[in-house]
Amino acid sequence: MAATTPARGTAAEVAAGRAAPGAAARGPRRPLRAVLRDRRGATALVFAGSAVSVFGLVALATEGGNWYFTQRNARSAADMAAMAGASSYLRAKEGKSAAAEASARDTAGRNGFATAAGTSVDVRIESWTPPSPPFPAGTSALPGTVRVTIEQTVPTFLSGLLLGSDAVTIRVAARAAIVQGGPACVLALNETGVGLNLVGTANVSAPGCVLHANSTASNGVRIQSEFASNLVTAGVSVQGGCFGNACDSLPEQAGSMVQRGVPYIPNPYEKLDTLAYNYTLGKPQVRSDCLPIQGQAYNQAQATSLRNQIAALPASQPVVLCANNNSTNLGLNNGVTLELPGNRTYIFWNAGLSLQNGTLRCHGCMIVFTGHMGSGGGIRVNGGQIELTPRTSTSIQPLPDAFSGEPIVGVSLYRDYRSPSNLPGGGLPVQINGNVNSYIDGAMVFPNSDARYNGTSSKDFKCNFIIGRSIEFSGTASMDTSECEGKGVRLPHIQVVRLVE
Repeated sequence: MAATTPARGTAAEVAAGRAAPGAAARGPRRPLRAVLRDRRGATALVFAGSAVSVFGLVALATEGGNWYFTQRNARSAADMAAMAGASSYLRAKEGKSAAAEASARDTAGRNGFATAAGTSVDVRIESWTPPSPPFPAGTSALPGTVRVTIEQTVPTFLSGLLLGSDAVTIRVAARAAIVQGGPACVLALNETGVGLNLVGTANVSAPGCVLHANSTASNGVRIQSEFASNLVTAGVSVQGGCFGNACDSLPEQAGSMVQRGVPYIPNPYEKLDTLAYNYTLGKPQVRSDCLPIQGQAYNQAQATSLRNQIAALPASQPVVLCANNNSTNLGLNNGVTLELPGNRTYIFWNAGLSLQNGTLRCHGCMIVFTGHMGSGGGIRVNGGQIELTPRTSTSIQPLPDAFSGEPIVGVSLYRDYRSPSNLPGGGLPVQINGNVNSYIDGAMVFPNSDARYNGTSSKDFKCNFIIGRSIEFSGTASMDTSECEGKGVRLPHIQVVRLVE
């Protein structure tokens, strides 16, 4: 008997004769196209495939905020550390680089970024040449620039799934430099006690420059209550404080006050102290290689004879005018005039200068007051006429290594820093009270001498300023620094610490 093939399809289809043989045995089947159109479960598949990325991005956004705050805090710490380091470099007298680095590291540590595991603080003290712009073309390299670099490793969590790293490194850097501010036409170097003293009815005119005292004392600048006549200046500043009723309301300076806390200003002619020391080293108190100064005031014939003797000397060497002790002065009284040959350096050895209604002229000259062991005489100009101009140049020249026949550029008067403060007759060792026709142009440098200055600048030269241990004004004084740098004269400048990167 022949085998039969099972019918395919449902019973109804078989009965109707439409089902394929064997269809009922295999059951119902969906077409492939219908399966491909079915979207059930697709969302789960997509979510499963993108979950890692989604969680990574969420973690990146969350942890990125933490990285941003870390970077911002590190930036602030680096800025403050660089500023603190540069300020310490400016104020330190010795070991400037060490002081700057210690201050920068201390400041970074106080702001949460001390060198430790995962955190490094790199401090470099270097000379930096500013770019142009924003700095003027040809700006010299700035010493004492402090660069602080902070790096901190921050661990990643879920964001590491996306970054493929278990940590990120935050790195910031800042640079602070000591830049030059405005010029100072009065610089009092004394760091203790009164540096700048404005007394009585002083009239001070210095419209393009500041009056500054390096004193850290609470009365570093003293302005007596009577001082109310006239003060025309770009400002008055002090490292310490001010004493007097006008400290917060300067006369003729509406809304202006004495600026406290202004950093120390260095003496641009400090090297003269070394030159004076080297020059006097080994020299006897009584010298034979000099022109003696007589003990009494000169009459006109004697002053003319002295000038002729000087003119006969070679210009390649300084002219030495000497006395046996610093109580002897070259005196010019009652209309006597001495015109010294110009373009020379004059050494007053154990001797001073006294003008009592006499006249002294010298152009292109520098007069140095020194002596045995640096003991120079005093400078007393009371009612006399003095006309001095220094040597000039078209550019700032480096200071030489020794006194020579050619005057040092820009300096008209210098008194040795070792010279005594107490002189016979009492009073300040430097007193300049010239008449209305007097002028002393260029730099007057008295690094360790208390000075009283009431004088004027010539209208043509337009460069005069004074540097002293302390400086007192009690009368009329006029200063102008507008053409100093064009004549090669070094000026003291306000020092300003600025972030430059």
